[in-house]
Amino acid sequence: MYGRYASSLTELGPPASGAPSPAAADFIDGALARGIKGVYKFRVAANNGGYVVNANPVTFGVDGGRTF
Repeated sequence: MYGRYASSLTELGPPASGAPSPAAADFIDGALARGIKGVYKFRVAANNGGYVVNANPVTFGVDGGRTF
């Protein structure tokens, strides 16, 4: 939509105010955009071919034992 891949979860989240933009496209909810949703920590990293998303339990072995 904006001609490039997002380089952070923040860029995919809602804007603090105003209309969606490349800096805050409003594609995902605010909790996920901050990097923690439920018992998982999420991270996105841009690369030349697109991006990589990683999800790890907040406390491995307590909140979960799997990573994605």
